[in-house]
This record gives sequence, C-alpha cells and structure tokens, in this order.
Amino acid sequence: MVNDEVAAKRGGREITQSERDWYDAADDAETVAADRFVSTAPATMAGLAAAIAWLLEYDRQCTLDTSGQFLRTLAASPLLVGG
Repeated sequence: MVNDEVAAKRGGREITQSERDWYDAADDAETVAADRFVSTAPATMAGLAAAIAWLLEYDRQCTLDTSGQFLRTLAASPLLVGG
C-alpha cells in the first residue's frame, strides 16, 4: 500500500478509505489462499507440477516464505515418500 500512497501523492490525490479497504480485503484473501496452499500436499504428479509452477511464478515478486513453507508440506506428499 505504501507504493500506492506515494504514487497517489505524486499524482496529486489521496488514497481513499474504500481503496484501503479493498487492499486489505485482497491482502487477507491472498493470505488465506497461501495458507491453504502450503498445507495441502499434492496427490498427483499433475498437482505437484502445478504447485511447483505456481511457486516459481509467485515467488518472483514475493519473499520465499511461501515456497519454504510449501516445501515442508511437499516433503509429506505420497508422491515423494513412496506412499
């Protein structure tokens, strides 16, 4: 949100409360989705490939926290432990 505030001020406007609310809701939704993602081990090779592809894209713009958490979940996948 800080970058948006700087851009808004440079453009001669203020961030509105509805914009802050929208940002907060989107941030909360992303957190919930990431939490669900990192706690769900893939059950198929296609799921494993999709999860890895998503992490590679997601972590390009973010910290590596999500991928690190998911690697712990991934280690429990029956695809990797021979289950």
